[in-house]
Amino acid sequence: MALATIALVAALVAASPAPALASYEGMFGVNVQGLADLPSGQVERHLDVIAAGGLDVVRRDASWDVAEPEPPVGGRRDYRWERFDRELAGYARHGLRWLPIVDYSTPWAASVPGDPFSPPARTDDYAAYAAALAARYGTNGSFWSEHPELPRLPVTRYEIWNEPNAELFWHPSAGAPERYAELYQAAQQAIRGADPAARVIVGGLALANTKVTDQHAFMRAMIAHRPQLAQTIDAVALHPYAPTPAAVLDQIAQFRDTLTGLGIGQVPLEITEIGWTTTNTSEQTRATNLQTLAGQLPRSDCNIQSLIPHTWTTPEQNPADPEHWFGITNHDTTPKPTATAYMSAVQAMRNGPAQAGSLPVCAAEPPNPSGVRRLRPAPKRPQLRMRVTRREGRRPHVLATLRCPAGCRLELTLALRDRRARGTRLLGRRTLPFSARARKVTFRLGSSGVPLRLRAKATGRQGGVTVRTRTLRSRRS
Repeated sequence: MALATIALVAALVAASPAPALASYEGMFGVNVQGLADLPSGQVERHLDVIAAGGLDVVRRDASWDVAEPEPPVGGRRDYRWERFDRELAGYARHGLRWLPIVDYSTPWAASVPGDPFSPPARTDDYAAYAAALAARYGTNGSFWSEHPELPRLPVTRYEIWNEPNAELFWHPSAGAPERYAELYQAAQQAIRGADPAARVIVGGLALANTKVTDQHAFMRAMIAHRPQLAQTIDAVALHPYAPTPAAVLDQIAQFRDTLTGLGIGQVPLEITEIGWTTTNTSEQTRATNLQTLAGQLPRSDCNIQSLIPHTWTTPEQNPADPEHWFGITNHDTTPKPTATAYMSAVQAMRNGPAQAGSLPVCAAEPPNPSGVRRLRPAPKRPQLRMRVTRREGRRPHVLATLRCPAGCRLELTLALRDRRARGTRLLGRRTLPFSARARKVTFRLGSSGVPLRLRAKATGRQGGVTVRTRTLRSRRS
């Protein structure tokens, strides 16, 4: 099956020999977390197909708890590299370079004891692990001297954590940008001490959503907390999950604008996750989407250094769980249309002329005759229709009916003015997923008689925001 699959992939992607002009080394890859629990022989067959498809980067966790499950004793750290050694040897045999995600907290070091998704209590412990990882697998890593029989493909990029702006992966989220800035800075210095040539990447940021800090606000808070990072950040990873290629490019352009405003407009961007689950996107649509992005992102003026879709294969067991249906390849290693389209696009890019920067996406418009540059237009704000009615009776409440004709994500808050605290006090919050349908939200009202403020924030498909507010007064009982 493996040989037939490789032959199939080769037939689909083969073209004229790739000229050196457009090698795009390190640009195209795939997430391979789904290979972790497969038998070794099956993993080898999957790696065969990945390499035959023209990909050269695999993104996979370098989980701290695997390498250092026990705390140091007497100052001595006991790292256990067996699993990483085995996985990296497999990658190297297939000409694949590992992009490790240096995550998460090992249980003994977590700020919330036993919780790996809480940040480490001491950044020094995490930094020590990051340095050890680079010393083992980096440019002059001990792994390579111990295995001269392998192609020498050292780790050159390290991603610090995964989605640190998402509460799922970093909690509690209060103060996350500031604590993450400290963690990144410590890890970068430690890794550079072990491998001065390494690139240390800000962990892939998720797009703003429920329980996800806005990616723009997260970066601003990071730089505000550690201003020196504006001179030292090597790269920033982004996970621009969006429904269409145009929406993906718009999210990237907006994020580049934010980086420019922070004085780091030229820092490389790494797209270390992107994809579509077939629970809400057809196979043919996502195949077209990924093929389009593979042809556009390397040519854009956004300084994109990698495109690493999520993900190679997934369990496909629970129809109700979207995470089970992101995989672009079948378990038997035959590529789905999405993998075929992606790898075909990769080979087409490698076989064509170098075109970096030829597709204007992130830059402002060219200067006009007077030398003035015009900024790109802001994303279109969604139209928001909102009707608010107050209902009295035994249980007074306010009913808000909202609709965005073109679709939007909604966040509603109800607050009262607290005279004693000289501010406002939040009474309720509701978040609603993207939809174009009319939606109704109810908030209970008290009997204090003080002014209440209802605020609705609508976020459109392209990231534009519209806000509506209403002031209400609950009657005294």
